Amino acid sequence: MHVEKKSELRSLLKSGDKRCKLVEPRNAKSCVWRFFNLVSCDDRIEPYACCKTCGDLLSYSGKTGTGSLLRHRCLHTTNVL
Repeated sequence: MHVEKKSELRSLLKSGDKRCKLVEPRNAKSCVWRFFNLVSCDDRIEPYACCKTCGDLLSYSGKTGTGSLLRHRCLHTTNVL
């Protein structure tokens, strides 16, 4: 199952659907991964990361990097970086 919309993915995670789960990234080099998990549905990584603090879903692709995750509001309001 490939989820097309962010809202659909959010609903599946919130409902506790067993097909979707949050996973720790493997081979993570950026410090930002202490605060985010990748989203997996049916053992396929979706193009989103979930904030461990607020649960917000942010678009993420390994090709484009972690810049958008580093700009996330939770990281700046809690002074964690």
